[in-house]
Amino acid sequence: MKSSVFKKENILKKIIMVSTNNTCRSFIAESILRQYLLDADQKNVEVISRGLVVLFPEPVHVKAADMVIKTCGIESLDFRSAQLTQEEVEESDLILTMTEEQKDKILEEYHGYKEIATLNEYARVEGAIIDPYGMEDDDYERCFEQIARLVKKIWQERLGGNKMIGIGSDHGGYALKQAVIKHLEEKGYAVPTPIQGEAIPAALAKRDILGCAQTGTGKTASFAIPIIQHLQMNKEAAKCRGIKALILTPTRELALQISECINDYAKYTQVRHGVIFGGVNQRPQVDMLHKGIDILVATPGRLLDLMNQGHIHLDKIQYFVLDEADRMLDMGFIHDIKRILPKLPKEKQTLFFSATMPDTIISLTNSLLKNPVRISITPKSSTVDAIEQMVYFVEKKEKSLLLVSILQKSEDQSVLVFSRTKHNADKIVKILGKAGIGSQAIHGNKSQAARQLALGNFKSGKTRVMVATDIAARGIDINELPLVINYDLPDVPETYVHRIGRTGRAGNTGTALTFCSQEERKLVNDIQKLTGKKLNKASYTI
Repeated sequence: MKSSVFKKENILKKIIMVSTNNTCRSFIAESILRQYLLDADQKNVEVISRGLVVLFPEPVHVKAADMVIKTCGIESLDFRSAQLTQEEVEESDLILTMTEEQKDKILEEYHGYKEIATLNEYARVEGAIIDPYGMEDDDYERCFEQIARLVKKIWQERLGGNKMIGIGSDHGGYALKQAVIKHLEEKGYAVPTPIQGEAIPAALAKRDILGCAQTGTGKTASFAIPIIQHLQMNKEAAKCRGIKALILTPTRELALQISECINDYAKYTQVRHGVIFGGVNQRPQVDMLHKGIDILVATPGRLLDLMNQGHIHLDKIQYFVLDEADRMLDMGFIHDIKRILPKLPKEKQTLFFSATMPDTIISLTNSLLKNPVRISITPKSSTVDAIEQMVYFVEKKEKSLLLVSILQKSEDQSVLVFSRTKHNADKIVKILGKAGIGSQAIHGNKSQAARQLALGNFKSGKTRVMVATDIAARGIDINELPLVINYDLPDVPETYVHRIGRTGRAGNTGTALTFCSQEERKLVNDIQKLTGKKLNKASYTI
């Protein structure tokens, strides 16, 4: 363990309390010390709290907020978590962390500190501050009381009425690597989805997770970002060959979608990943495996095939994700999963996601998870009544002709066209260009500058047609968007609901057109079951 760095001066002007997420423990420490300063009329000392893993500004945890309000006599809180910066480190006189791990990460990732210690260490008390995240109200109260005792001791014995302390809250002591942050900044991610806000801190703390959430809620980032983070920071793991993270998903489409996300998130890291699924030649997949990867995204059938052939070994797995578990059950994969599970190490972090929790799934979670953090996100599954929904049953090869025909007839409208893949999005733009219809594509392979330019052109009306993948479409938020076209049907119905919700906003009417080929008919049936609304069949001539 690295030693703390202590400053020689006796006067402290800026103290930072640091934890992982700055939503609980560090905020508590900051608030209590602020109160001591206020009571002592010490206005020359600044106390703040910061986090090491702050993807998005978030309010303080409600239980921590209640205790601070009651204890410190505060009427209300207007607090949002913030990331610790290099400039703040250099400006600080004292940095106090909640754990040794957090202290070590600051010593590794930052420079220019004058004095740094854990809260316990600075108070000359053995132990560490408990992390109440995901626990009961009594645990939050115990944490608050522990911090209050330590801050009081520091105030009385070390600060002497003219020193100070401050910094964040935590769920495990891991700072996001700049490589991961850089991607998030490029993509313009600013606000987490509900499941991301709850799952990412827990996953970074290496807690098992039981998540009840639909596809389209942002859960891929919930497990992908923490896994990439852990692998990037674990130097010993980097030296070890073998698959370290396994992500199981029921369909080829979902596997490719997850792989695409990981490719984006790991863009500036050394983390390697691959995807395998059935229905295609296995040779390229085997070659990819033999080159060595850290993260494997797989469908159960192809995974078992390659395991039986000796191409895949799961003895090095540290992180296991089971995604869309109820769909696995519906598709008959549960027996394959039960064959895979015994091949995994007993000691690992398990992240389990399912849209529903039937008895078979509950039984599976009981055998898989250790004291999991339970997260339940219930998305809106009903579509907006103002949206007219129509479906064209069209051969795959005729989709482009139909699209051109529709766009030529609606020449004054802004239109958002959804493609399932990046490649197809670019292909659609080329087809439209040949037909004299200006359009731009927005997807994960585009730079942030190119994405912002395309989005700006679309919002201003300079570009009438935008072709987007589901992931890239997050930043498209336009009140007056009259027409959405599903060129390719999404693999899951919840994504369809999310897509068509781009139109019919702010009291406006909207139209959603869906192109359905023969092989996509089941997907239309699934959409109608989810929405409880039959898509009107549309006729066309080309």
